[in-house]
Amino acid sequence: MTELRTTTLLLILLALFLARTFRGSLLFTYLWQLKEYRLDRMMDLMSTRKGRGFFFNLFLFLQIILLLSLFFWKKDEVFLFRFLYLVGVIYLAETLQAVDEALRGKLKRPKWTKKALLIGGATLLIELALLVFGGGLKLPLAGVSLVRIGLMMLFLSLFLGDINAFIVMLINPVTQRFKNKIIARAKKKMKGFKDLRVIGIT
Repeated sequence: MTELRTTTLLLILLALFLARTFRGSLLFTYLWQLKEYRLDRMMDLMSTRKGRGFFFNLFLFLQIILLLSLFFWKKDEVFLFRFLYLVGVIYLAETLQAVDEALRGKLKRPKWTKKALLIGGATLLIELALLVFGGGLKLPLAGVSLVRIGLMMLFLSLFLGDINAFIVMLINPVTQRFKNKIIARAKKKMKGFKDLRVIGIT
């Protein structure tokens, strides 16, 4: 491939990868927030057909097939172009689906609390960092290995949910500790009101 063609193809792939990763980060953060960041509730969700559909879908299946095909295709320039083209097509389809969902008001995204922002932002940063260091992404773009970048993108796409879950599990003890402190302060303050009445509305 010529230097211009390589750079153009890589820029397109990067844009599509970032778009689908952003959408995936929104989805997984939304699901964790919906389940109050509890592993048991997330496992309950995954035990349902609808829940599994969030994690195991057509796009995931196509990416796995594409990875497995590496063992059978002849590694030449034609293979390189077809491989990267198919990666781009999958990411483009995911991006277009996200745009369609957004236009119809059905794009699943979390409420932007500090915790959700931290989880979503950390997911994106880790994915990008792994792409840079694991995929060998550097300037000038023409000097990078397109196959290596394409493979790294696929692996990161497949494990996006796992990375998101890892971040949730990592910060949960910290946020729970702050939550417990707030509850303890509230209880202490309530004890100072002798005639306090608590009214519950259901």
